[in-house]
Amino acid sequence: MSDFTIHESTNCYACGYDLRRLKESGRCPECGLHIRFTLESRYSERVLQRENAQAEEDRIRWEQQMADWNTQNEINQKIQQQSLEEAERYSRILDRWEHLQDRFEGVIARMEQQLTTERDGSDV
Repeated sequence: MSDFTIHESTNCYACGYDLRRLKESGRCPECGLHIRFTLESRYSERVLQRENAQAEEDRIRWEQQMADWNTQNEINQKIQQQSLEEAERYSRILDRWEHLQDRFEGVIARMEQQLTTERDGSDV
């Protein structure tokens, strides 16, 4: 293991003493805590902070994706609802068309019957 000198201001994890210019393998002159413990603790805290920041970013991204999904789901539901309403409207139009077609066919049949009757009467 290398034994390096601390060049940046680094406070002891236990008492806050500035460990700058001390060796990594030494102890804090104030409380006697191993300097490596402070360095490892600071490193662990930075890693934990970074992981927490990443977790927060992931949470925000997930919430945005859920919001986007919900928005898309709402849009799809509206489209389906509009499609159903449109299908019902077309069904009503088709029913009305079929009803009118039946009436016209009835009218045409009566007119043909009347023409046939008039022709038969004039042939006599």
